[in-house]
Amino acid sequence: MNDGVDGKGPAVTIQMEQPIASLNSPKAPLDGPDGLVPYDPLNQSPEQLVEGPLTSQKTSTACTEFWCHGATIFRLFYQGAIIAGIVLIVLGAVEPSNFQVLLWVGVGVLPTCYLIYLVDTFCFNRNLKYLSNVGLINGIQNHIAEVKQAVPVICWHMTCYHNETRYRRVSYQSNGKTCYRTESHTVRCNTWSGSQPFLFSSCWDASPPDMSGLGQYKQTRIKFYKTFAFEDPNTEMSFIAQRDGFVAANRWRDIHYDFTEEFTVPGFQTAVVASTTTERPFYLKKRYYFLAVLFLMELPYSFCLKKGCPVSRFTYKKIIRC
Repeated sequence: MNDGVDGKGPAVTIQMEQPIASLNSPKAPLDGPDGLVPYDPLNQSPEQLVEGPLTSQKTSTACTEFWCHGATIFRLFYQGAIIAGIVLIVLGAVEPSNFQVLLWVGVGVLPTCYLIYLVDTFCFNRNLKYLSNVGLINGIQNHIAEVKQAVPVICWHMTCYHNETRYRRVSYQSNGKTCYRTESHTVRCNTWSGSQPFLFSSCWDASPPDMSGLGQYKQTRIKFYKTFAFEDPNTEMSFIAQRDGFVAANRWRDIHYDFTEEFTVPGFQTAVVASTTTERPFYLKKRYYFLAVLFLMELPYSFCLKKGCPVSRFTYKKIIRC
């Protein structure tokens, strides 16, 4: 989803989750997902929407994908902080007279970083999505066919609000006396929220016909993306008119507003694993993943998953007409 915008000014700035462009604008190519697949809504061929599995399972390939991912450095940092917190607690417990301060530092660092570690692992890490969506190649192909037949939904959401300054009286001690002071803080008050879908007459799918090369390896990770485009300028004009009309009809409800746009495709999954066999290696079993997470071995586990399962990318493309 796009970021919200402040409703003070008359203009509405929108950043789409997926690129949108008129079919009559071939000279303005758009960047594909993660900059991996460049595409244009007019001239985009099916081959540009699909990228086959990596051609090598060598350790160097897995290392490149592993270390070039920005989240790897972040996860390495806070997992190191967890280990440091454990060391500080042990030192403080063994020598409390000399390392009392380190003990309390470790008590503060360890649970905080471990909580961040768990939230990141189970809410933002793609590995758990892979392990939850492992299927045979035929099943994955059927899933792709179902999503290609699904009708997308584009919906706009809007929340109107204002900020209020509130005051509270707090007490504090000064020179043995109880004193009072007034503190102020600003809170956001939502007063209205609503949604409106984009109404169109029909749509058709311009995604690639299938995924090629899935049988090259026993297991292949697939990252899915989605995008949409307009069939003609009239559809684009209708889209803009409906969107701006929704904002104009409701922006007066309060001083500020947040506006977001959501593009969904029923059945869409961001990550799956296609397998040629029903037998799973250890790095595709959830119980081993949970054990690895528990004992701070998520990064080595992630490396094994990337090394054992080359990655492929597939983009669903919906063409909309009013």
